[in-house]
Amino acid sequence: MLAVLAVALVVAGMLLRDPGSPGVLGLGLLGLGLIGLGAAVLVAAVMFPVIKEFEFGFPSGVKIMAAVHDREEDLRAAFAKQRGDLGLYTQLMCDDPAVAARLLEAAWEKTASLWRGPVTDDLRTFVLCEFVELLTAHSRWTPSDDPDGTRAAPNVSAPLASLPLAERVVVVLREFAGLPLAQIATLTERPLDDISKDLRSARRRVALITVSDDEL
Repeated sequence: MLAVLAVALVVAGMLLRDPGSPGVLGLGLLGLGLIGLGAAVLVAAVMFPVIKEFEFGFPSGVKIMAAVHDREEDLRAAFAKQRGDLGLYTQLMCDDPAVAARLLEAAWEKTASLWRGPVTDDLRTFVLCEFVELLTAHSRWTPSDDPDGTRAAPNVSAPLASLPLAERVVVVLREFAGLPLAQIATLTERPLDDISKDLRSARRRVALITVSDDEL
């Protein structure tokens, strides 16, 4: 608006010519005054946004950086709050605590870089989703440390260790993390029917192991 007003004043000043005036371009005092006022308004239109930023707050670039920093702090605080539960779930899915911790950190780093929504409890589900992907890839591509299959069978006191990874993930996400089966299907990118079958199969396996343990 100020820029439009400035142009209007300059044009009006130039139109107010006084043929008998010795002034510049035959402009009278009124015309020169309007042009001068228009120039002053134009300078104000250019400078006011900058002055306003420094008078009423930080420049926009600083504000954006501050907002990004605050969001990172909020994400870190949310992760720290949920770290205990996430650590439990991930170690239930992975027998090696060191591997579980490393994959959890990687899952969190990926979540922090991708998450664009509000900082809510949904972060936990997103982290678990990334962890399951990393754990599945790790299990698929990491060479087995028991290639001959000579290791003793899993201890019956740890029935989860006897389950195939897919079933184990479903059990932990359902029974410990409390996620609905439909959400587990979405998280693992598998059909809901397969998730239900894995859960039933896992429960049968665990029941058999528990019975065997009671008979020892």
